[in-house]
Amino acid sequence: MRPETLQIALLVASGAVIVLVPLLLLLVAARIRTTAKESTDSALADLARQQQQTLAALQAEHAQMRREFGFLTQKRHEVYARLYARYCRAVRAFGAALDGTGGGGGGGGGPDFKKFSRDDLFRYLKSRNIRDRDAADAIAALDRGDLFAMAHLMSRMHSRVALRDANRAFERAAYFGEINELYLSNPVRDAIDGLRRNVETLSASLRSDDGRGDAAAQLAKRQELASAVTGVLQAMRNELGDGRVIPARPPLPAPASEDYRQIRSKS
Repeated sequence: MRPETLQIALLVASGAVIVLVPLLLLLVAARIRTTAKESTDSALADLARQQQQTLAALQAEHAQMRREFGFLTQKRHEVYARLYARYCRAVRAFGAALDGTGGGGGGGGGPDFKKFSRDDLFRYLKSRNIRDRDAADAIAALDRGDLFAMAHLMSRMHSRVALRDANRAFERAAYFGEINELYLSNPVRDAIDGLRRNVETLSASLRSDDGRGDAAAQLAKRQELASAVTGVLQAMRNELGDGRVIPARPPLPAPASEDYRQIRSKS
């Protein structure tokens, strides 16, 4: 080969190298960028899916909490309503016992035992769940025609039965509160304890007949009972009024992870 031809071939080869190498470098760089972008997009898509799954889990947990809170609030309303109704019945029963309903001649607001026949007396005993042997003296007095003695004995029996029924009504209310104690707040428990102490004092007073016939003492005891049961009602109202339902909105999105922020900054 002549020197001129060889020189031309070298020049052509050098030119080709000068042109092709940059092109190859550009192609490689473009391929690297494409691969990096695909990898970044894939990582971003994975992180986005993780964020969506986390958000969905938080929303499901939030909805469950709202359902549980709603059930608790509804159950507390129901328990408070039924508990207050029971204590009101018990207080009314203690009011009847405080009146000493049945003064023998009917003046106390109770039965007029002087007008009772033997059948009337047995019907009364049955209606108040009093055993015949507990009223044996009154029955004997009626059989021998001593209406005054029978009326006196039955008046005392009626007062004792009124107190018995009042104590039972209060015990039923207290038992209902015990089996639903989970739903009672501390202020409601405190108010119920105050009512219980008031009722125990009143019950002891009635058993000893202390001040039963004193109008001023009766009024004072009635006011104490009314104040105690009003305290229970007010505590329940305060508790139910302070309850707030969780707002019906989804929770805030979870913060982006460090990997997610780094990938976003590089892209």
